[in-house]
Amino acid sequence: MKRKRITEKAKELLNGKFGQVFLGLLVVIAFNFILGYLLDIVLPIEELVDVNEIENIFESGFDLNVTLTWKSFLRDFINSTFNSFLFGAFIISILRFIRRRRMNLNTSYKVSDFFDAISAYFPKMIVTAIIIGLIGALLNLIPFVGWILSTIVGIILSFIYLIIEDNPDASIQDIFILSNERTKGHKKDIFIFQLIYQFAPLLIYVIAEIIIIFLLLVNGDPYKYVALFGMLTVIFTILFIVFFIRYTIFYQMLIAVLYEYEIAHDPDNLDFTEEIYDDTILDDYNNNDTIYDDTNYMADSSSSDKYYNNDSINENEVEVIYKDEDGNIIDKEEI
Repeated sequence: MKRKRITEKAKELLNGKFGQVFLGLLVVIAFNFILGYLLDIVLPIEELVDVNEIENIFESGFDLNVTLTWKSFLRDFINSTFNSFLFGAFIISILRFIRRRRMNLNTSYKVSDFFDAISAYFPKMIVTAIIIGLIGALLNLIPFVGWILSTIVGIILSFIYLIIEDNPDASIQDIFILSNERTKGHKKDIFIFQLIYQFAPLLIYVIAEIIIIFLLLVNGDPYKYVALFGMLTVIFTILFIVFFIRYTIFYQMLIAVLYEYEIAHDPDNLDFTEEIYDDTILDDYNNNDTIYDDTNYMADSSSSDKYYNNDSINENEVEVIYKDEDGNIIDKEEI
């Protein structure tokens, strides 16, 4: 089964490296915390919904058709855009980590890849994030159905930042089209991964909180057990945060592994002109053969080819040689 194979590969690649990848997620969390703090100052939550509308909800039997202010929509849009942008850079850094592990060139995760991705693709990433944020904010205006539509859109756009990494010259329109095309045949797998590693922990936490509140309300003397139920809430919250962090990292790994192993190196994909990855690549090193760089499978006939110079290969250093179509050396670099 493909999902089982992808899951096992993600576990294998993440084995012993969870702490390193967590540092990347910590950067995302830190930026989100800063954003939340700034939004609380500029767009405080208590001003987002008209108090009269909230009262009308209770008076009308919890009618959820609440008229939100423009500030609410703006805050939702900013949150969606910022989250998309940050997690886009995060998953690009994970993809680079996976490719280094495939090549055995550098098996560590680098937080610097997160910032390098932003630096390299900032204009394209920010425009993409704004579009995704706007779509998300608009869909959130639709009760219930909007959440379902947001999930579907999220699945379709799962690979969009990975496509930016591999297609830096593609237009914004092409990036969205490619993401839809490359999720074909994988949408069910992505949805199941979402269900297990994103929705399930949240659902379990909500159910646990509902049970606690129910037990508190049906008890004859609820005030007597407030401290106990409060402690249980704290415990469930801590467990949820732990699982949220672990499952968020693992979900991003699954998406990147699915893309890398099932799509990026798929010779049947018409958008890829060269399949150059070889599982025996280290044997080629030992034979001093000139080999392609695994990260250059997107190169087309008009771009320079990138080769490794095996004479300089040791445990910690690799020299990369760039050649043009005629085989002339045009640049060198050490990685």
